[in-house]
Amino acid sequence: MPFTEEQFFEVFQRYNNSVWPAQLGLYAVAIAAVALARRGASSDSRYVAGLLGLLWAWTAVVYHAIFFRQINPAATLFAGLFLFRRRCSFGTA
Repeated sequence: MPFTEEQFFEVFQRYNNSVWPAQLGLYAVAIAAVALARRGASSDSRYVAGLLGLLWAWTAVVYHAIFFRQINPAATLFAGLFLFRRRCSFGTA
């Protein structure tokens, strides 16, 4: 591992402190996606995919590219793969 356990937890702390209160909005997006998915309407599938894609992109850019990269150079690759995976999964929905 290119980082210690302490460094790893410090990344979480910096992330959480820096993006607060955006987490509330992210929870709202996740809850909306679950509510739409549970509703079961086929017309909602695009919205669910879009909301999940938004959360996936946030993880790629904000967490991996900005915060995790500070302790792990491979995080840039992770961010790119997250974005690429998001595009492949939801780009055709």
